[in-house]
Amino acid sequence: MPIPSQQLSRNRKRTIMARGLSNLQKTILIAAYQRYPQVLLRRDVLIHYYGFKPTRNLLKLDSYNARNGVHIFDVKAEGTKRYRSRNVAVTRSFKRLVNRGLAKYSHCRGLFLTCRGSEVVNGLLDKL
Repeated sequence: MPIPSQQLSRNRKRTIMARGLSNLQKTILIAAYQRYPQVLLRRDVLIHYYGFKPTRNLLKLDSYNARNGVHIFDVKAEGTKRYRSRNVAVTRSFKRLVNRGLAKYSHCRGLFLTCRGSEVVNGLLDKL
């Protein structure tokens, strides 16, 4: 029996996905859980999941520049096509986790888990 979609703020509907979580989505959830109370940024996933090498020292960036549009990767060295495709994959995964109600995401702040997301992570960790 299908689950009815629920009305969210700004008249967006929560989409119910038929398939399970991808490996990338599971990794993002676990990383966000381990970083709590800090938020998870796209660059963190690019570094730890895809192995991108930062060209800037992340510790020297202030909090605004660290989150908002400062390029920390050499796009040409990583490969423009590879960089863009990985960036899109991470962004889509973030949005899908938000649509499932497992996380909240703000471009300026980053991704953090909801209570439901924490429950899912606990289930994932129990399986490991």
